[in-house]
Amino acid sequence: MILLALVLLATPARVDLVDGLVRVPASRWSVIDVLLKQRGAVVECRYSVERGGSGVRVALMSVADAERFQAGRSHRPLVSLPYERAGFFRHPVTKPGEYRLVIDNRMEGRGPALVHVQLAAIFGDPMLEVRELPAGRRAIVVMVSLGLFAAVALWAAWRIRRASRRLRAQYD
Repeated sequence: MILLALVLLATPARVDLVDGLVRVPASRWSVIDVLLKQRGAVVECRYSVERGGSGVRVALMSVADAERFQAGRSHRPLVSLPYERAGFFRHPVTKPGEYRLVIDNRMEGRGPALVHVQLAAIFGDPMLEVRELPAGRRAIVVMVSLGLFAAVALWAAWRIRRASRRLRAQYD
């Protein structure tokens, strides 16, 4: 019973943010606001173009980058997929805050696109629990690892040498 409780507590919590159709005008883009208040989430997005042009581009950006994108200036999305009729991404977001999912329909610009979007946040994912060691501790780990490797290599060399001496003595 306790083991079952521990397994349930360790299971990541999935929160569906959006599951519906988004209309993207011709030669324009649509924006979905994503608010992540909790630290350490994985954002999962699956989309498919139900009606419309040849495909849309989907990108996850910070609010500042989304505003630069909308102003036509250079921007750096957290993740960006090429123009396609369907796609999927899974991206870890380590800082809580406001983000935007931008659905871009400017490739052909002939007509509006109707896009089915499924957006979810997964909290408590083990993928996010990885942390980097401080420089001093990393150096200690490397030195201990090299020392253990050298000890095993010396021990193996000693055993091989001892066995070869026995074989040589046996044939002499």
